[in-house]
Amino acid sequence: MHYYDKLCQKKDKGVHRKRCTYWLRRDIDAKCQALLELKSQGNCSASDVAAKERELARLYVLVGELLRMTKLASNYELAEEHYKQALKIYRRLAALAKRSGSSNEVIYFGNSICILHTNLGNLYSLWRNKEGRALEAFEDALESLRDSMSAHMSTPDRQETLAGILAAQGEVHTQQYRKHQGHEPDKRKC
Repeated sequence: MHYYDKLCQKKDKGVHRKRCTYWLRRDIDAKCQALLELKSQGNCSASDVAAKERELARLYVLVGELLRMTKLASNYELAEEHYKQALKIYRRLAALAKRSGSSNEVIYFGNSICILHTNLGNLYSLWRNKEGRALEAFEDALESLRDSMSAHMSTPDRQETLAGILAAQGEVHTQQYRKHQGHEPDKRKC
């Protein structure tokens, strides 16, 4: 049993069971089971497994988003785990897409990885005393975006994503400044 499954079992009653995420969690369990069954078959294709993993990652992101949007600190740990599970899947799928030479899939997974790092950064910025981790997540998002831009050119969408990441990163720096300097920044030092 994975650490994630143990964590969900402990927190399931308090977080998932009484909310809409309970049904999504059941869908995740069903997709995990279907994926295990598919992998156990000797004749399954890599594209079938990748499609199932893509669906599973989408569900992880959806549940992570729902938990993050509630803005309850008790949900943040589970939201983080859902994001990390999706990130792990997308990284594996991106590596497979690079090996197979599918540039469209490489772009899609690269964008998904960038978005997940941004979501983690946003989650950490809401979480008390996690500003450092938020900045790390935003740096990972920027690195992923830079890789994508250098390999596949800059587009208006990527420029907009870059602006959003930098703005979120600036907000975290402002939070840190206010925390250490008081609520009103000293304009002489700005």
